[in-house]
Amino acid sequence: MLLLILSYKIYLVGNGTSKMIDFQQKRKIKKVFYSRFILASLFILVFFVGLQVYNIFEKQRLSKDSLLSVYEEYEGLVKRERMLISEIERLKTKDGIEEEIRNKFDVARPGEHVVVVVDSGSNSSGVDLEKNTGWLESFLNWFK
Repeated sequence: MLLLILSYKIYLVGNGTSKMIDFQQKRKIKKVFYSRFILASLFILVFFVGLQVYNIFEKQRLSKDSLLSVYEEYEGLVKRERMLISEIERLKTKDGIEEEIRNKFDVARPGEHVVVVVDSGSNSSGVDLEKNTGWLESFLNWFK
């Protein structure tokens, strides 16, 4: 047996038969559910639920952006790891060690000499390398 409590009256419902709620009772129920207080309360409830849904949406969007930046950082770190592993492999060889020592400390093997190749068409020091002439020739060059 099921009990219905509506507007302070108890109605018995069971075995497919029920006492009919009279028209006045239905109007009272409708009046209560459609009252301004109930509608305002429902509106406020819907507003706050919508606000929470929006906040959850914003958190999801921020999480997605953070996840993308973490993936990008991860890819950068994987590339760096590959580069460092190849550098380590290079430094495990005798030639790699020698090359690194020469680059960092500017050294040469005994018996090796540094050769500087200068382009014949340019003057790297910026000073004109003219024939060394005497003062009389320099003075006469002014009048030419």
